[in-house]
Amino acid sequence: MSPPVFPEIVATIRRSKSALLQTEGELERLVEVAGRRAGRRGGILILIDSDGDCPSVVAESMLRRASAARPDLPIAVVLAKRELEAWFIAAAKSLQGKSGMVDQIELPADPVAINDAKGWIKMHMKTRRYSETVDQVKLTIEFDLDEAQACRSFRKLYKEVTQMLTRRYLAD
Repeated sequence: MSPPVFPEIVATIRRSKSALLQTEGELERLVEVAGRRAGRRGGILILIDSDGDCPSVVAESMLRRASAARPDLPIAVVLAKRELEAWFIAAAKSLQGKSGMVDQIELPADPVAINDAKGWIKMHMKTRRYSETVDQVKLTIEFDLDEAQACRSFRKLYKEVTQMLTRRYLAD
């Protein structure tokens, strides 16, 4: 079920997973910055690649820390299983011929099992170049949300964002 409202993304803050997890106080500092930008009616979504770590364990720890930093805002933490690009692979049929992708793509049986999802995307781009900061935005605009549901971590993202938006809608 789609939420009754659509998110307004105020700003993104890009940091490496290692900076968030290994630099003392960095996660809390960035949550505070994001909270100020989001305002009292906003929320915070933390989205990172799991890179082989157990997504639920890391997410639970990050959520506990982030919620302590800003208990006044809804916060969701989602770790893409291995890499966010696995979601694009799961939805590759919808990306054929769009946003620099080749016209014909054969889907792998299990997108999450690919150890180098960024490399897979790169191999299926017409230019053979892939930039997270440029291409993730373009592919995100184009990819089919229903196809991406093949990835459990994408279903988690969808659920968390839907719940956050629904709570906001109900609060109005």
